Amino acid sequence: MAMSLKSAAIGVSVAGILFAIVLPLASQSGGGNQQQTPPEGVARTVFSGGALEGIRKVTENAPTTTTSQTYVNVPGAAVSWFVAANDSDLLNVNFTAECRLIGNSAPPTGAANWVELRVQLLRGGYFVGYMQPNDTTSPMAFCSANEYAVHSANFAARVSGGTAGATYNAQVQYKVTGATNLTAWLDDYMTELLAFN
Repeated sequence: MAMSLKSAAIGVSVAGILFAIVLPLASQSGGGNQQQTPPEGVARTVFSGGALEGIRKVTENAPTTTTSQTYVNVPGAAVSWFVAANDSDLLNVNFTAECRLIGNSAPPTGAANWVELRVQLLRGGYFVGYMQPNDTTSPMAFCSANEYAVHSANFAARVSGGTAGATYNAQVQYKVTGATNLTAWLDDYMTELLAFN
């Protein structure tokens, strides 16, 4: 009798754990009309997708710089994708670039300065959110050294086509975080979008 009660308790615990794991995964699966881009600053987001539906790649070989301490668009670092009506797709954006923070000192002096990235999502020209990760309390530091090196960052969001279908545009943005006398420099960059069912 004690053994069967113990087995039943274990079974209930395992079922509860599986429910806690499967529920967030199910909310990210394909289909439906929901906009499923999570809010800013969430601790964890789980995405799932099916078959690869297509790839978009944009490259830029001309360098770009900014001293802005508010986000600005990285020129040419935008890709778009059409989601059919009554469907949803998982969008995965990878951004790779040579990155340098011109004028930054070596650590520990320059440790509080970096080039920061995010990817903004627009639907039909209107802002709908940011792709994950987008942590507002601990932002993504893409690079910080005052030397040439290649860096890469990956972002994801599940988006809906609604009842009429919708085109989404993913735009990479960057800024300087820290001291005001620094310049963010990017060159030879590629923005790649993979769309999964």
